[in-house]
Amino acid sequence: MPAESVDLVVKHNDLPLFVIDTIEVLASPSSAGKVNLTVEGGTEPCLATDPQDTLEFTDAGTTTSTKPVVIKGARDGPGVRAAPVGR
Repeated sequence: MPAESVDLVVKHNDLPLFVIDTIEVLASPSSAGKVNLTVEGGTEPCLATDPQDTLEFTDAGTTTSTKPVVIKGARDGPGVRAAPVGR
């Protein structure tokens, strides 16, 4: 008996957010197995921090030191969008 096949069509609407999802395809009879498909799409968020690149702990003076870091949505640009950041 030759193997049968069927087309699987997944519709994607590009929205201003980035999503990752898993589609589980089950064969019939169940002994034929299953396959998991991971799909992703949308616009990746663009984040920025302040300070931008590194935190300096040189000569901190104590064994425990803290430094503030602000995480914020960067400006929109080609292929990116500013990500809203909440508390």
